[in-house]
Amino acid sequence: MAISPENIEELLHLVPNLLEDEGWQIGHECSAGKLLKQRCPWGGHLVRLSCQNIPVSNLGDRSIFVRPEARSWLLGNRPELNEECYEVVKQLGAGEALVMRDGDVYTRFFKLCNVFFSSKQKDGEEDATSLAFLFPTGKDIVHNIVRHNYPEIGDSVLLGRSHTRNYFGFAHARRQTEPGLVSISLTLTAPTVADWVSVPFQSVITSARALFDWYVNRPGMEEMRRLDQQFYVVLAIHSWPRGRPFLPVLEPSTEDVTEVTTIDAGRRQGLAFWVRYHPRMVGSSNFLLSEYLMLFLEKLGEHVDVYQSLEGQALQHYQCVVPDHEWQRVKDRFYRAYTLQKSAYRRANGGQSAPGMSEHAEPRFRTDQGLCLQRLYRPVPTTPRSPALVVHNTFLELEEPEEPEEPEELGTGAFKRTRSMSASPRSFHSKLILAT
Repeated sequence: MAISPENIEELLHLVPNLLEDEGWQIGHECSAGKLLKQRCPWGGHLVRLSCQNIPVSNLGDRSIFVRPEARSWLLGNRPELNEECYEVVKQLGAGEALVMRDGDVYTRFFKLCNVFFSSKQKDGEEDATSLAFLFPTGKDIVHNIVRHNYPEIGDSVLLGRSHTRNYFGFAHARRQTEPGLVSISLTLTAPTVADWVSVPFQSVITSARALFDWYVNRPGMEEMRRLDQQFYVVLAIHSWPRGRPFLPVLEPSTEDVTEVTTIDAGRRQGLAFWVRYHPRMVGSSNFLLSEYLMLFLEKLGEHVDVYQSLEGQALQHYQCVVPDHEWQRVKDRFYRAYTLQKSAYRRANGGQSAPGMSEHAEPRFRTDQGLCLQRLYRPVPTTPRSPALVVHNTFLELEEPEEPEEPEELGTGAFKRTRSMSASPRSFHSKLILAT
């Protein structure tokens, strides 16, 4: 028997037909929606409640579900809207958090589920909980993951699982052809599914539809979606062909460094001494912008949440995301210091080029850490990506990444430009692009 999944990737690996009807048995279908069921790989059953033509007020081009951090931030400022007492306890990444919330607002729906999806305790059995449909009640900490444009553009998915009780739910929302209408499905685990006549199941489907309607049209949802759409800023570092960027140090003697670059213009700010950044400074082996930026800001006495992933997908090492309200707080101080970093980089390496930083970049995701769900819709190559190669006389044309990268980490970005180089085996081998 498989182990209960802890994230969306594991869930889709165990249940590859999660969003398809094939392989599911229809328990009941009515005008409100339909109930489907199948065996669960980690025990019991999976029940999927699916409803179409659910109207969403003023949706526009915004996401259907809202990330937990955006929701918590707005509800903290609008407590009159916080029916669930919803609050982020620990942020795990962009769109992923442990949240405290009151599950009693869902009681009506889940009590119906408990009637149809629980087994009666047999005589002599001591463990009744293993036979009951477990559902959230009272205040509890839940692991929430929300992703936008997943698995298709315009879609939203939400995974909620408890750390204290063995239950989880997976919701998927998709826009329909007619503007303002969406379809929503909710998949739950259950010990069993009652083998009764189908009529009683209609009450569960009708209750699920009412729950979906309330969830996406609650008071404040339009404001939450607007905030969620602008919650993060994508940062990208570029133009660093002569090695990694630099970091400020307080005093050369207090740092374990081999070479220090002095910038007199930074003495007034306490930023006169600079050293080249190395990933081992944060216990890593490869450069990640999130780690570099976080350490850079710590040197300035600032703490900011910086993430290397967005929507559960790993960003390229030269990109990261920061909550926009936090970035606005520190960006002026950062750029003043970063200008000195550029001076240190040029002084140490010579020339005019120096690493720049851009905001609101288009997210670039690692191709070697793609989402399992993509395999349901398009083929995913299993072999490493090799460079496109065209031979013209004695020259090879190799694709180059759109953003400059370090030699050891080339090959995981989007490719657009080409350049020519000597076709000698030695030069080709030194520039070979590998998908890591």
